[in-house]
Amino acid sequence: MWISRSAIRLQIIVALLCVCAAITFAQDTKKSTPPIISAETEQDDVVRINTDLIQTGVAVFDKKGQFVNNLKLEDFQLTVDGKPVSISFFEESGAGRSRAVEAKGKQNSSTAETIVNNPPPLSTRGRNIIFVVDDLHLNAENHARVKKLISKFIDQEMRFGDTAAVVSSTGRIGFLQQFTDDKIVLRAAVAKLNFTRERSANDPRPPPMSEYEALLISQWDKQVTDIFTAYELGGDPESKIEAVRSRARTVLSNAAAINRGTYSTLEQAIRSSSQLPGRKTVFFISDGFLLDPSNSDSSHRMRRIIDAAARTNAVIYSIDAKGLDAGFPEGTTGASLVGFRVQSGERFERQDGLNLVAIETGGRFIKNTNDLQTGLTKAIDEANQFYLLAWQPVSEDGKSEKLRKIEVKLKGRPELRVRVQKGYFDKTFLAELDEKKRPGNKKAKEPQVPVSKTDVELDAAANALVSTRSLPVTLTANYLDVLNEGILVYVASEISSEALEFSTDKGGKPQANIDILGLVYDSNGKRAGFFRDLLTVDASQSALSKLEGRDVYHNYQIKLKPGLYQIRVAARDAKNGNIGSAVRWIEIPNLSSRKLTLSSLILNERVSDVQNKRENIGAGIGENLRVIVDPRISRTSHLRYMIFAYNAARGAAGTGNPDVTVQTQILRGNDVLLSTTPSTISTTGQDVARLPYAAEISLANLPAGRYDLQVVVRDRIAKSSSTQRVGFEVK
Repeated sequence: MWISRSAIRLQIIVALLCVCAAITFAQDTKKSTPPIISAETEQDDVVRINTDLIQTGVAVFDKKGQFVNNLKLEDFQLTVDGKPVSISFFEESGAGRSRAVEAKGKQNSSTAETIVNNPPPLSTRGRNIIFVVDDLHLNAENHARVKKLISKFIDQEMRFGDTAAVVSSTGRIGFLQQFTDDKIVLRAAVAKLNFTRERSANDPRPPPMSEYEALLISQWDKQVTDIFTAYELGGDPESKIEAVRSRARTVLSNAAAINRGTYSTLEQAIRSSSQLPGRKTVFFISDGFLLDPSNSDSSHRMRRIIDAAARTNAVIYSIDAKGLDAGFPEGTTGASLVGFRVQSGERFERQDGLNLVAIETGGRFIKNTNDLQTGLTKAIDEANQFYLLAWQPVSEDGKSEKLRKIEVKLKGRPELRVRVQKGYFDKTFLAELDEKKRPGNKKAKEPQVPVSKTDVELDAAANALVSTRSLPVTLTANYLDVLNEGILVYVASEISSEALEFSTDKGGKPQANIDILGLVYDSNGKRAGFFRDLLTVDASQSALSKLEGRDVYHNYQIKLKPGLYQIRVAARDAKNGNIGSAVRWIEIPNLSSRKLTLSSLILNERVSDVQNKRENIGAGIGENLRVIVDPRISRTSHLRYMIFAYNAARGAAGTGNPDVTVQTQILRGNDVLLSTTPSTISTTGQDVARLPYAAEISLANLPAGRYDLQVVVRDRIAKSSSTQRVGFEVK
């Protein structure tokens, strides 16, 4: 049943958000910057394997290109440099659900009622997807196509549990090059992929010499050399040839320098994903580049990329952003034939590197198609069906840079095709972040004030790639426009009481101490907020020493300008040293635009009387309400939400009342399970600049699982709408 409540005062919301300990501010004694690649990833439901083992994803296909299921460990033979290797762990693995299963589920669940009663299966394991955009080698037209391709994935293909990152060779995305499940962050990263100019190593002197022409000249191609020699003035023929070859060496040297940025970005993106659990699907999108092993270190850098893929269980799908090849013109003869030979040869050579990196890491090269979206979608499905083989590396002395060859065969099944990462180094390379791309890198070199071991550990946990879970910490952040204050952000952290270790103080009371560090960064990686606090929890305050299931809350309030922000929190149990961390993004709107805007969607839980008595929840809050930080809610509870509508248009020449409706929906994936009839938000006795609305939802009819609460507010005067959406889990 839905109960509409529109007359909710701001003070109630603030009180519900600020439930526990008061905040103590500490001096900012240590400046830190999170890594360029960051993650908000749960590691539950993922097989734990000894980190000394290499995890190899093996994809097996029949002659029709279909994945082959139900193979056993005894069907596989793994060799390294031709020598058999024992497999320590084997699993048929996958992430997400196949499109065939999804389509079937939709056919069998055509109504909201049947979906509720028979919910389609959702994977407990998300997919890790990395888009490496080689904007060092993308022209303007293809640059726009790539932005559209990634944006469509974010809006239509990304599912619950997926983690993604958008990385560019130029580094212009900066701080937003982070692993995240937040679509707002990913869209902001794509928006920063603005084309400025083509990065070209070509010699502009007339006639301009391209990279490929320079390569042909270095390989003593007479026809191409003669064309450029004819334009050299003065000197004997040998001097002219040497001048042309000198130009060619300069072009190839410049090209090698540019290409190193591409190789380095791809390798770093893969190695930075090593802390993420599961398989990583990397889409390397480029117009192509020349390998040129004779004039550069491309062979070594390619081997490092192959090693990175093997070490992190990553598979690379290369995409040629140029699309369809127009082909070779008919009837071409004479001097123009040389030009077209160069042009067609350059296209082939530029594709060679893209093809090599895909094949050697167990992926595919997607080329000669203008339908990049279909290729991307098929590759995502394909990459997430595989067999996981874990095995001990052979002769790993940490010194040799020999690339050892990995080969996987199927015993007695020669008709099947196997794709696998094909090599690794004995030497272990660490992810090396480019200091020039690190936000705040200048500050990192400033002298640091000495800090305690606790501060060092908290800082490391707060800025870690993957959230630490030895002390479970969850985090939420909500913004509200407060009269005479502006937009305030309320950061609430929840710390599991069951993981705390209590000791007895001098008065004989059980007590636990928790150190907390919080960091706020803007979208450029600049620190916008900081807090350092110590919470003391004892039996007289909350009876937590009895571990009755109640958790510890910490709150922090900050005023922020419009923009995108990342909030990082780490907590440490002072007794046993256990640490936990969490990350949250929040986008603050610009209310000065005068467009209809919504506050955060603030969730509360109203527990049943039986549950309230059992867990002693709701003391001091009223109506058995519990603030939701970790959005896991019991089916016996009621979900309440509160929201404010700002900048609603006013009728009668701007002096009348707004006419605003609100509709509430429950979604599972993209399926709408429940939807209310739009109702009008009351303006009686309200500040019309900040129209409040609240509702309550019974969860009794929802099966356990993950859902989204979506609220759509429509301004019937301005004929505009705004939507807020937040996830929750029914347990």
